[in-house]
Formats: sequence, structure tokens, C-alpha cells
Amino acid sequence: MLAKFIKQLRKKHSLTQEFLASKIGISRPTYLQIEKGERDLTITEAQKLADIFGVLFDDFTQGKETPAPKIVLEKKAKPKEVKQEARISVPQENIVKLKETLLYI
Repeated sequence: MLAKFIKQLRKKHSLTQEFLASKIGISRPTYLQIEKGERDLTITEAQKLADIFGVLFDDFTQGKETPAPKIVLEKKAKPKEVKQEARISVPQENIVKLKETLLYI
């Protein structure tokens, strides 16, 4: 039963036997034996396949396709930086000297 379930998931996700075999660390002929039901999965192989298909491990071992919940973390917006303007306070009696200095520069 699990063999048919794995084959259905593989076809549904459009994945090749070679790809899945390399992801779980076995040869393609060994993976083919799993799909035919001639070889049992190890726990680590089953966990890797469940992760690849996005199915909870317990549901995967029972042959159910319940998608694993996706956890999305929201990014907090950075507070906007307040630009401070540079202000120069010049008394009116020195305005002429300021203009001359600016023109000189």
C-alpha cells in the first residue's frame, strides 16, 4: 500500500525516480524496488521522502496525504529614520559676513 502511495506522490509532484533516489541516498534500482513493494523503507528514508513531498511523517507512513503546515514568519518593518535637518542660526547683524564667507568658499 505504501509503495503505491509513494509512486502516486512522485508522479503528482513530477519527480523522477533518479531524483528521489539521490535525495534519500540510495540507487535508482533500490528506489524502484521500494515503489514495487519489494523492499521496505528505513525510517530515515521515509522521513526524507515525507519531507520532500511536504507530508507529515505519521501521515506518510499511513499512506495519507495531509500537507504539513507551513510556518510563515512575518517580518517587522524597520522604523523609518527621521532625517534631521542641519540648521544654522545666524544673527541678522552678521548676515553680510556669512554671505561673504559663503561666496569665498
